[in-house]
Amino acid sequence: MNELLQNPAIQSGILPGILAFVIGLALSRFHPWSGFAVIAGFWLSIDLTIGFQLDPLTSTRKIIVLSFFAAFFAVIIQIVAFNQRILKLFLAALVLLAIFWMVWPVLERKELAEAIVFSTALIIYSLVFFFGLLALQKHPVISASSAILLSGFSIGFSALLGASALLGQSAIAIGAAATAFVMVQVLVKNKQDSAYILPVSSGLVLCLLSVAMVVYAKVPWYCLIFIAMIPWLSLIRLSESYSLGTKLSLKIAMLSLPAILSVVLTWQSEGPVPY
Repeated sequence: MNELLQNPAIQSGILPGILAFVIGLALSRFHPWSGFAVIAGFWLSIDLTIGFQLDPLTSTRKIIVLSFFAAFFAVIIQIVAFNQRILKLFLAALVLLAIFWMVWPVLERKELAEAIVFSTALIIYSLVFFFGLLALQKHPVISASSAILLSGFSIGFSALLGASALLGQSAIAIGAAATAFVMVQVLVKNKQDSAYILPVSSGLVLCLLSVAMVVYAKVPWYCLIFIAMIPWLSLIRLSESYSLGTKLSLKIAMLSLPAILSVVLTWQSEGPVPY
């Protein structure tokens, strides 16, 4: 049994997917709270791989800490009616503080001019990607789920090719959990808007994982351009005459191109998986 649990496919694919399916189905009548199913899949994968101990406080462990803050703020945002301008400024500040805390050990070793250019590029990407996901809170839940699904797998496989198994497994766990979650939405025929729980709790973690794979692994920076496109493409609305299953299929097909391009470009840059 222990050997089975040590299998990366079990740790980051099957078990997070099963957990997300169970939670998503159990809470399907309590939308949008069922959106926590995806981040729960990520937490399960972390528990099975490195655990929740925080010493030493590496970049990955910082992401774990920030994932709990993201979930907490997602709850607050969901239940409190904030002014939209204030909310966006708050979330932008949260994203920037999270990014700087995670990459500070790298920034402090760079020359000032290089650090400014480097951090500016990360800021632009992070805000574009995160607010693309955030915009999906007013779209059907399958739109946000599809974007998180494809982003998770794209980031995960890119990170694996970039020689970071842990970052890769963590992102794939989110992709697997989102896959199971979106299956539940089709099963229960949920046509409601996504709301904040899903894009905020899972979106910040994906943002951090994608930045980490460029900063700490060997994934080329330009892959982030294609990953940032995924949530914005998911904003395209489809005809209401289509069934949920058809909409999901079309969304997946539409978002797959930039997701695959990121992986292919990493492959061309770094070659096959180095382990």
